[in-house]
Amino acid sequence: MLGRQQIAGIPTAISEVFKNAHDAYATRVEADFYRPERLLVLRDDGLGMTPKDISEKWLVLGTDSKLTRDTSLDSVANDLGLARRVPTGEKGIGRLAIAAIGPQVLLVTRAKRTDGIYPTIASFVNWSLFTLPGLPLDEIEVPVLEFNDGVLPDTDDLLLLVEIVRDNLRQIGAGFGSQLIDEINQQLDDASFNVSRLQDRFQSARLEPDTVGTHFYIQPTDPMLAIALDAKPEQRRIGDLQKTLMGFTNTMIPDRAEPVITTSFRDHLSNDLSESIIGTQEFFTPSEFKDADHHIRGEFDDYGQFVGTVSVYGIEPEEHVIPWPEAKGHPTACGPFSIDFAYLQGASRESRMPHDQWSQLAAKLDRMGGLYIYRNGIRVLPYGNTDFDFLGVEVRRNLGAAYYFFSYRRMFGAIELPVESASRLVEKAGREGFRDNSAYRTFRAILENFLIQLAADYFRTEAARGAQYQQTKSELDRQAKLRAKHAERARERRANLRSLLEERGAAIASHEPRRQVDAALDALSRRLRAAHRLADEDDRLRAIIRAESQATSVVVAVGDALRIPAQRGFAIPKALRRDLNAYQEEYAGFDAEYVQPSLETIREDIAEATEGLNLARRQRFDAAVSEAQHLARHELGTSRRYTEMQLRDTTKKVTEAVQNAIMGLESHLNEIASRIQQTNVDDMSDSNLVDLRLGIESDIRDTASKRKYLVDAITNQLSAISVELDADGEIATASDTIGAMEEELLELQERADFDLQLTQLGMAVEIIDHEFQAVIRSIRKNLQRFHAWADVNDQLAEMYEGMSAGFDHLDNYLALFTPFHNRQRKTEIEIRGSDLSKFLEDLFDDRLGRHDVSLTATRAFQRHRFMGHPSTFYPVFVNLIDNAIYWLRDQQPPREIRLDAQGDTMLISDNGPGILRQDSEAIFEMGFTRKPAGRGLGLYISKDVLNKTYYELLLVDKVEEVGTTFAVQPIPADVDG
Repeated sequence: MLGRQQIAGIPTAISEVFKNAHDAYATRVEADFYRPERLLVLRDDGLGMTPKDISEKWLVLGTDSKLTRDTSLDSVANDLGLARRVPTGEKGIGRLAIAAIGPQVLLVTRAKRTDGIYPTIASFVNWSLFTLPGLPLDEIEVPVLEFNDGVLPDTDDLLLLVEIVRDNLRQIGAGFGSQLIDEINQQLDDASFNVSRLQDRFQSARLEPDTVGTHFYIQPTDPMLAIALDAKPEQRRIGDLQKTLMGFTNTMIPDRAEPVITTSFRDHLSNDLSESIIGTQEFFTPSEFKDADHHIRGEFDDYGQFVGTVSVYGIEPEEHVIPWPEAKGHPTACGPFSIDFAYLQGASRESRMPHDQWSQLAAKLDRMGGLYIYRNGIRVLPYGNTDFDFLGVEVRRNLGAAYYFFSYRRMFGAIELPVESASRLVEKAGREGFRDNSAYRTFRAILENFLIQLAADYFRTEAARGAQYQQTKSELDRQAKLRAKHAERARERRANLRSLLEERGAAIASHEPRRQVDAALDALSRRLRAAHRLADEDDRLRAIIRAESQATSVVVAVGDALRIPAQRGFAIPKALRRDLNAYQEEYAGFDAEYVQPSLETIREDIAEATEGLNLARRQRFDAAVSEAQHLARHELGTSRRYTEMQLRDTTKKVTEAVQNAIMGLESHLNEIASRIQQTNVDDMSDSNLVDLRLGIESDIRDTASKRKYLVDAITNQLSAISVELDADGEIATASDTIGAMEEELLELQERADFDLQLTQLGMAVEIIDHEFQAVIRSIRKNLQRFHAWADVNDQLAEMYEGMSAGFDHLDNYLALFTPFHNRQRKTEIEIRGSDLSKFLEDLFDDRLGRHDVSLTATRAFQRHRFMGHPSTFYPVFVNLIDNAIYWLRDQQPPREIRLDAQGDTMLISDNGPGILRQDSEAIFEMGFTRKPAGRGLGLYISKDVLNKTYYELLLVDKVEEVGTTFAVQPIPADVDG
């Protein structure tokens, strides 16, 4: 009853167990919830409990064990080099937290004291027995067993303990309702596990023969535990269990000693799948703390005065003092404490953090931002929870965000209390915060005053020390707006380029441009025939020249209408650049096939038509040059008029901006002059007069500085305009430079994203492979034992053959993890084509059969030999065969893949749909793929891996447009790099 009333819920109960582990000098405390068994294991590597501790402390309610400290623990800890720990509780009911998690528990503990290591103790408690109404406590039996020589309880030992409790239930259960007795019996039936075997699942805090600690095995667990873990957290909240256990120790502050105890909670969804609930990266990290925008650190003394440092936007911390006006010379009721917290600006554009990092930290702050309170390095609940704004930060912010500044969801850090504060700031029994006494009220009032005054000193518009904040915030905001504006323009230009590619790509694919060219040539023929019918030679010549000009203009216009000019001043993503290059190649083909031949036809027809005419060549020449001059003057004149218009518009805007700056300054100076005239300085004291003068001078300087900054910014932009030609006669504009840098940045961002994915993939595969190898060894060992039985039992022989074949097939797939074992084999070995082809045939046997694809290796490939790491070459061939099967599966039979060798070159061919000409280079780029939902990594990684071993992967040019052939060959010695 006391446990249920004092412990708020399962998360609080687990936190209590963690605290008890801390008091027992544990360096690790871990929780593992095995869902299939409904088993929760809580274990630590502390100093454990002796038989006397169990009988006189753990099994006794409300002892004074927290007040009268067992000094033997301190002695042992001192011998182990551990610093003395102050107990985190004092009521002696934390052990009842176990009862809130499940109806029964097996306690297994081994103690170490100054006189040595004690035997292992196992005790089984069914808490439901205590719910039997009117039952005297001394009638309930709690069995305890001892195990020597490092032995741990097994299934039989657990059943023995359970049977003792069941016998006790039979003796005391008479007179109670059968339903309640049946429920307890069912609970006893549900306890079935082997402590000795379970040790194999643990990576740390194991009870080895020479180690000590305390384990709790709770089975069955309360259904609320699974519900709490399965509950989908809201976007701005985390689950109650995470919220309670997160930040159990203060790990977020940089440059701090490692916590004396580390915690873990894993949810085992199945026997081979688990997820960490309170991993180190789930909570705030020291790097996130460092990267935040503002940092405040300092101490509050006995009189509530803050003395510390404030760093705004990462500048050098400056000393700052905030007094507590209510002290009035008397020590505060709460005593001294310290604070260290970081703050993130609420808008990304106002933060110095990159947007992606800001977004990640902001999301984390939405879920668990706040000021955490720690005493003895252990968190005091529920401070730090976003739904427990004990300082009323959000209430004040709602009254005026600009005035009060701070938001509870944008701050994170620690308030650290000294040990002696426990007698003043007293925790409630249910870990629901401090008792609302005079010390706690003073503690809150000091912190509230501190945050209000801190905002007034640094973060308000008129703050005395707010110049750095306001200036940096304005500059960051200005830069963000510029970036957003540039990004918007770049997006528009990229969208226009995409539309242009689609439009002109569709046009060039249609027959309309060719029809227009053919029509121009037909019209030329008609005009020439008409010209020949003219009797006057001069009239005939003029008609021919006019016909040439008209035909040439049409053909050139068709080419110009399809040409896409060079794109400058903005970044073009790799995929769009690839499409642009492909179109340029297509246009070049059209120009070479239609435009240039048509112009040559025009020249030949005109030459034939003017043969024998006097001065014909000269007149044609002069007419063509005159037409070109006219077009050039027209185009340049149009650009000049547009440039002059832009210059006039820019000049007008610059002039207005400068005039507004001057007028703004004059207006402000006039306001100051008027204010001065209305101020009676005769009645002011000298100090007030000095303050007034200094304030006015500061106001004038700030206003003039802002206006000057505006004018200087305009000047800098004007001076950045370059009109000087380079060696090639071109101008490199600022927009060109920005575009080139932005394109490089886009490529780096794409590369970083893929590198991160590859790193995560590698880490995942390494973990999977490690786990698989252990499982495979076990299966292989047991199959060998099963083989011995199958040899003497015909009925088992068929079953063994089926299991063995299936295992061999699985083992072949596991061979794909060989790329991650390069470090294990430093020297190269001879790789035989016959072994490689057999590996591929075995690996893809099912898929080849399923899609009716044949994989053949020529005799040349079978005999081929080369030196290398299998872990390098095998995955390359696996990727090529995998791709070939994918593209062949929808083709008409026969579907064939062929392995061949010519000299040092190995060839992998298929008769599939082939690769588009424009994709021939792109297929090796990171991220390029034509597969639906493909990642575009296989060929990129294969080529990169081979290059590091002085091999190359190439796409072989083929005369026919059917099928694909890749070559794997050594890089020629004369190739640079």
